[in-house]
Amino acid sequence: MRLPDRQRSYAVLIGSGRYADDKLPNLPAVRKTLGDLAAALTDPVYGVVPKSHCTVLENQGDIRLIGRSLRSAATQAEDLLLVYFVGHGLVDGRRHQLYLGLPDSEWAEPEFNSLEYDKLRSSILDSPAATKIIILDCCFSGRVVSEAMADPITEMVGQMEVDGTYVLASAERDQVALVLPGEDHTAFTGRLLHLLRNGVPGGPELLTIDYLYRQLAIKMKAEGLSQPQKRGTATADSLALAENRAFVARPREDPLDNGFLNDAGIAAAPRAEVRPEVRGYWRGRRLASWGQRIPASLIDVVPLVPGIAAIDVGNTHDWRAITVLGWIACILPWLYNRWYRQTRTGQSWGKLVMRLKLVDMSDQETLLWWKAGLRDWAHYLDLLPFWIGFFVPLFDRRRQTLADKAMRTVVLSLWEVSPPRARTSPRPSPVTEKSEPV
Repeated sequence: MRLPDRQRSYAVLIGSGRYADDKLPNLPAVRKTLGDLAAALTDPVYGVVPKSHCTVLENQGDIRLIGRSLRSAATQAEDLLLVYFVGHGLVDGRRHQLYLGLPDSEWAEPEFNSLEYDKLRSSILDSPAATKIIILDCCFSGRVVSEAMADPITEMVGQMEVDGTYVLASAERDQVALVLPGEDHTAFTGRLLHLLRNGVPGGPELLTIDYLYRQLAIKMKAEGLSQPQKRGTATADSLALAENRAFVARPREDPLDNGFLNDAGIAAAPRAEVRPEVRGYWRGRRLASWGQRIPASLIDVVPLVPGIAAIDVGNTHDWRAITVLGWIACILPWLYNRWYRQTRTGQSWGKLVMRLKLVDMSDQETLLWWKAGLRDWAHYLDLLPFWIGFFVPLFDRRRQTLADKAMRTVVLSLWEVSPPRARTSPRPSPVTEKSEPV
């Protein structure tokens, strides 16, 4: 079990959310699904490929361009080649060939304007990559309904199988892949993203593609959703797609101590393995520096300048209406930026520009709106005495202000770097441990 070599791995993510054919409903969730999956796969700390090795093709109708992107990634990949598709699954009525829906695809005749799965399969077979993974988030049976990605198809599992490749499909041939109301992602990929982002409590240190499949099967069955399917070889099964962010090293016993204590009739207490926390990193993720946070804070204040000026003019001339308008011009942008936008994306305008992200330490997710509000009020702790709280990140291991410590939040840096990893089992080098060609 190992993680892929980032520099020798490539990913191609394809998705279509807009369709010209009225029989193929649009899928607004595809855009965010593609974007968030790309972000997870290229995460500077937990990702498996660098951003420069990840190609995202959204609503791309030119099959030639898609083909060039697939061939380029397939040719360059040496360790992992990952190809993902989300959108409508279409079927040729006569031969029952699987086609992946593109913006100009037609429900009745997909063979002339869709991506034929067999072509995608052939490009992957030609790749020298040691491990190839195909993830299809679409349906292979049923009829198109308002919130499903489906079309009639039969006997598709056999066609999907590729030697030496792990194929993960979002549903059985008689099920539909849903986009649930109120969710930002498709049901299948949304739950996959949850596993990649949050990990599996009690699970192994590394999450293999097969382990992720089993977790998805359990979770989706419990929720009454479509059941994912898979085909793969033992070699592909053992490749990890992510570190388990919820992993906790289990206690281990020291054999020398136990031998001595057992001879004395005393039960030794297990000694826990603890991952050392690297200064400037939290759970392996790089923290924002003081020099990054100060400009982000100043940028957040810039939209308030007109309101502050209006308040000053109103107070100077006793123009109450101008003063009220000035307060409104200050409060509304602040509430939107800090209490709404930041709670949905983890980034205020300043953090977006500086490529930072605010997260809750309890679940590594963005803050709830009320907690973001309390954190802003807690910044009064940083003002006293003499603004000392704002300088605490200069010497604090987690680079937290006093407000961060009170609310248990950290600010992450999203700049792509190669941080020091505190690992209990280091990633093997491609020379000493290389997976067998499959």
